[in-house]
Amino acid sequence: MECPQLAVAWESYQSNICNGLTTLQQRGEFVDMTLAADGHLVKVHRMVLCLVSPYIKNLIASVDCPHPVIFLNDISYEVLQAILQYIYTGEVIVSKENFKSFMTAGRALRIRGLDDVAVNEDTVKGDQINMNEYNNEVSENLNVVKESTGTESMDDTLINTDEGMHEPEANDGTKEPTLQYSLSNHGNLQLVLNRYVYNMKYYSRKSGNRSWKCVDGSGKEPRCRASVLTNNSRVVRRTGLHNHPFHDKKIIKKIQRGGTFTTLKAAQTEVQLRRHQTENKPMDNLK
Repeated sequence: MECPQLAVAWESYQSNICNGLTTLQQRGEFVDMTLAADGHLVKVHRMVLCLVSPYIKNLIASVDCPHPVIFLNDISYEVLQAILQYIYTGEVIVSKENFKSFMTAGRALRIRGLDDVAVNEDTVKGDQINMNEYNNEVSENLNVVKESTGTESMDDTLINTDEGMHEPEANDGTKEPTLQYSLSNHGNLQLVLNRYVYNMKYYSRKSGNRSWKCVDGSGKEPRCRASVLTNNSRVVRRTGLHNHPFHDKKIIKKIQRGGTFTTLKAAQTEVQLRRHQTENKPMDNLK
């Protein structure tokens, strides 16, 4: 005689899983991968990214490291946030002005639900975009982004979607660059901007101006002449051009050590903490 079977269903399963994954990502819990875009470093879960993008899955599979970092060129931080919301929750609200960039990035990254969608922009009347409302017809002009994984020059931690040495874009006032901070091996403040690292050379208490010089500006010739002037975490002036590749490897090491900060105050707090630890270091080794 067969035993009766009961079906147990969790009605709110989908919402709980989506909300739970989103919360874990926002809190930085169990994250094992970093996306870098527009000066921002966002930690995510590689399992989630692999499920929604065969392209990203292949990139990750091409390297063997515990915490890969993917630099997403030509993708703004705002668009990246929208893509991650779409990935983690299955839906997102996108403004009309960002919709084209959102779709372009989604197609370039081969995000499921975005990579093979043909959208008639005349039908986009509101800000809320539900991808299920459109026919999944392959557009003839989807390849708007040139993909280059840089597998020949790739190391075991860095994945760059666009190779080559680039100079930073000039600040024309229309787009405020994103500043991040770090510490040097000696515990001094550093600036991370547009994939380059700068040492702080001067600070004026009166004006609040800080002068930063590229870390390659000292040592053997040819020295880098690039420098940045900031005021209250805002770029005032950039002078000189970098004569070397991006500092991606340096930045990756800082990320892996948890040595990057989104605010100047957080970085300054870390400086003070390290100095306090150094001043109170046991002197047993001197006895």
